[in-house]
Amino acid sequence: MRDERMIKELNKTKLVVIYYIFFITLLVFFTKLFIFTRFANTIHISLLSVELFIILISLILLVIRLIMFIQNKDERVEQNYEKIGNILFTVMLFGSFFIHFLFVAFYQSQNLITYNLTSTLILLGLIIFIYQLRKRHIYYHHAFINMRQYDYTIKILKRILVFSLIFTINIIPYFIFKASVFYGFISIGISILSLSFAYLIFALYEKNHYNDTELLIENKTRNLTKNVLLFFSIPFFYNLCSIVINFINNNYMINNNINDDFIAFSSYKSLFDLYQLDIIILTTITLFTIRNSIKKWMGNNNIYSLLTFYIYSSLIINLLKFFFRISLPLIIYTYLNISSDQLQQFVNQTLYIDLGLVLFLFIIKSIILYHIIKKGLSNSYLLVLYILLSFISIFINLWGLSQKAIVLIIFSSLLNILAQVFLFKYFYNNTKIIKSTYIQVDKN
Repeated sequence: MRDERMIKELNKTKLVVIYYIFFITLLVFFTKLFIFTRFANTIHISLLSVELFIILISLILLVIRLIMFIQNKDERVEQNYEKIGNILFTVMLFGSFFIHFLFVAFYQSQNLITYNLTSTLILLGLIIFIYQLRKRHIYYHHAFINMRQYDYTIKILKRILVFSLIFTINIIPYFIFKASVFYGFISIGISILSLSFAYLIFALYEKNHYNDTELLIENKTRNLTKNVLLFFSIPFFYNLCSIVINFINNNYMINNNINDDFIAFSSYKSLFDLYQLDIIILTTITLFTIRNSIKKWMGNNNIYSLLTFYIYSSLIINLLKFFFRISLPLIIYTYLNISSDQLQQFVNQTLYIDLGLVLFLFIIKSIILYHIIKKGLSNSYLLVLYILLSFISIFINLWGLSQKAIVLIIFSSLLNILAQVFLFKYFYNNTKIIKSTYIQVDKN
């Protein structure tokens, strides 16, 4: 009976995800339509293929609902509708990726590059899915969530293996369009790794949440949940890669090497930057998880409010920076007549604005961390080191850009990496089990 209730709730959850993704996709569809018609004066329907497919599946589901509930709405009809929703959820997931690779293969066979937000739509769908599961107090892996950590992880890895084998069917379009099969396997391989990693993170999140709930039953808890560390690890490793890429980019800028090599590097950097939207979303979730974790011992005071302000400020600033970066080629294309000196001046100005925004967020973050340090948690010296190294890194980076000194840029990047390591270590140390003085179960 319990399993039947779980399956029913899971099917309802998937329906909710479809509805949310439908509206998000509509927003993406009209945004892309506006951008292409505004700047390119034309648009190929293939560039909107994934969005059109998702919209089509969603509309089919809505039509089925109207037909099924037009006369009566009993429990049997509702269960049949939920089962249909479960099937269409799977069709939407795998169908979207097949269409995605269908047109990637087509454009690759024509020596063209296509950009899309498929991974971001999947990520948003996953976030909505997790939120709905928590709202309904159920686990997707309820059938084996109480297994030992090792057995649970093995079970998840087996599922990932099966999914990977099914996903390789997306190589078919590369044979159809006689595109590079090697490129196809690389592209599909990267997607498999990305999706498998996302699913693994989701599965570990559920297991950590279940374990933390069990700890509270035993009157035990953690200063920070393991999910804080789990979510933080994603932007942490992305930021390490970003530091290296930005260093190479700044090296080109400082030496005025805006040549063919820089253009080639910029194309790879733009692909990397596309994933930044996913990282911004995950970082925001991490910050909210941290906020909700520390609320237990900080209370709903001014620092809690300041942390909330920092989260929203960081989200807005990072989104603006992201959309500016991906639209930069269009801006440059629009003003092709500007001289190289004017272009260089424009690039330098954007670098200084970027540093100014980083400094603004750093000041707010330092105030928050200072008050956390005052609470006397263990290993607070790691936060002190993080604040000092981050400040020195920003100062040296600004100095290096103004003096065009590549050695200073390298040193700044290394300090930034070390600062991130200290912060990661602090989070890790504060996930140890302690005696609980709280009664409420943390649902984050």
